[in-house]
Amino acid sequence: MPSTPDQLRRPIALTFLALAALSGCATPHPSTEVRGRLVQLHADLSPAEAATLAADADLFLADAARYLGVPAPSPRIYAFTSRWRLWRFLRRKCPAFARRAGACFIDDEHRLVIALRVRAGQSPRGLRHELTHAVIAANFREPMPWLDEGLAQVLEDGCPPTEDRDRLRTLLRRRRGVDSRLERILGESEHEKLSAADYLVAWGFVWFLLEEPSIGRRAVLRCLRPPLPGQDTERRTVRCLGRETGDLARGFSRFLSRREVEEAIRSERTRR
Repeated sequence: MPSTPDQLRRPIALTFLALAALSGCATPHPSTEVRGRLVQLHADLSPAEAATLAADADLFLADAARYLGVPAPSPRIYAFTSRWRLWRFLRRKCPAFARRAGACFIDDEHRLVIALRVRAGQSPRGLRHELTHAVIAANFREPMPWLDEGLAQVLEDGCPPTEDRDRLRTLLRRRRGVDSRLERILGESEHEKLSAADYLVAWGFVWFLLEEPSIGRRAVLRCLRPPLPGQDTERRTVRCLGRETGDLARGFSRFLSRREVEEAIRSERTRR
């Protein structure tokens, strides 16, 4: 017997609902909510996994704020396991960041919001990155892009920071273009966006500044102060670090050369 129109519509409707649920259309926000001491977490995770993530976020947020010498903010975090659901959320809430794997922004209700993709059981480096942005955004006006992104990467493994050997090796393999990229990012205003290659150089430069005995953390944190009227990024950097950008670039180059020698020695010992 031929199917009636109603019989044909029913499986089509069920298929549409199933696809909507799978794509995240049925639940626009993560379903599990956990309120931590500092954060309010909405996550596509089980209650136990979400509680663990919220506790980790609270702990790191307090550590990062203490490291930067400022009060800890109370962000709202939306953690998605689906890249598609994250994209849909960001496209609606902050279209400029829609293609990112994580974002920190102020929403229309003037709340500090973090949205990112997470995976159960994985190290929350991406969350620490965005939490660092949240601490900076809540306490400092117009942070310089190289410093904002550099600090966020340096603190991805926790506070106090430790050297990321894998990232260092990648930077050393790409040394040929480092000098020109450093010159460019030191001139970027707070409204400019850095590329993925720029991020790597920003990480290395901030790590060099923290390790350099004549500079160190105190001078780096001075760079978070707001600019003087009419002061561009390059002059801000010179004012807070007390050295001209050319001198800083040469110091960074010597730092990378030393690291190259150290890595070569380690590699030789490993082969033996």
